[in-house]
Amino acid sequence: MSEFSFSELDDLEQDVLVPEEKYEDKVVTGLQMGFIGCGQGGCRLAESLFKIGYRKIILFNTTEKDQEGLSIPKGAWVVAEGMDGAGKNPEFGEKAAKSVIPELIKKMNQRFQGVKNIVICVGAGGGTGTGSASVIADTCKQWIYNQTGDYSGTKIGFMIALPARSESSRVLANANFLLERIMNKEYSPILFVDNQRITQAVKANLKNKWTQSNAMVCQLFHIFNMMCAKTTEYDTFDPEDYNDILKRGVMTMAMTSIPESSVKLEDDTGCAKPTLLSDRVRSTLGANLLLQDVDITTATHCAVLVSCRESALEQMDPDTMSKLQETLISMMGGDLGKNVTVHKGLYTRDDEDEDSKIRIFLMFSGMEFPKNKSEEYKRAATLKD
Repeated sequence: MSEFSFSELDDLEQDVLVPEEKYEDKVVTGLQMGFIGCGQGGCRLAESLFKIGYRKIILFNTTEKDQEGLSIPKGAWVVAEGMDGAGKNPEFGEKAAKSVIPELIKKMNQRFQGVKNIVICVGAGGGTGTGSASVIADTCKQWIYNQTGDYSGTKIGFMIALPARSESSRVLANANFLLERIMNKEYSPILFVDNQRITQAVKANLKNKWTQSNAMVCQLFHIFNMMCAKTTEYDTFDPEDYNDILKRGVMTMAMTSIPESSVKLEDDTGCAKPTLLSDRVRSTLGANLLLQDVDITTATHCAVLVSCRESALEQMDPDTMSKLQETLISMMGGDLGKNVTVHKGLYTRDDEDEDSKIRIFLMFSGMEFPKNKSEEYKRAATLKD
């Protein structure tokens, strides 16, 4: 079971909310992003981003019934006519998405002013989201080109929840349907999270399981967009660094923490050993990555952000951040001659903050999708009928 403690995300300091306008985000971020939720699972992910404060959001579905209870206003919805769901048939979802392209473009023109990156949220297993995702991505690619002249696809990304291993062969085959349509088009980032990993890590009852799981994944994603907008007198992770991570393809995230009370100071220096943070990352990373079975040595880029109280810096050796960077380079294979990039940021909180944990947030990109998952999905595709 994962050591990932999502509950630690709740108390992170947010900047003051910007004045609310109709389609303006209520959070301060480094990059202006638009989000499109596809299907029931994707719309629930998008709702979690809405609750954080993002407002440039559109929802697509094949039935209004799956939208009931969402806090996102109906004005953001695009619902295909004449359908009552896709019944886990992605071909139906694909056809439905093609039928709403004009309405989708109208919504984007209305709600995505200033957007330079679009993230499509989808659960890889159903019919509507799985089938519509590539159609909507192609539409977004053209829209971004019309706005910016960029036709590379690296401004169109995905947040994809992968099915648990216990799901039926049809669900796993649908995941294969999605991957086959998006993995060869240079879309980026493609952020994968495992439903199995998340539901193990989030302590919730059956009623709240998916609400809390989605909220914590989206909050972790938001951390990087929020932090790259902050100023710091130490190592800075800026919007260009974030862009460098986002345009590298397959991506996943992790986090870990160390209580200040557990930090042991060396007698000769009065500081904790310089490998304090890197030792923690090395020992917990495998259990904390949101994409199970991924080979971190295939990643080419990484962002590592450290957040702590001002007083915690007095306990850290001056080489702490450089040792952390060296460790990540080594874990990614950079010490073997591979070309890797690690962006780092160090941010402090006021000592009056009751949260005394030193937190480490990690984002890896440019990696290969796990071969065992790919093979499992392909096998299921031969069995589904």
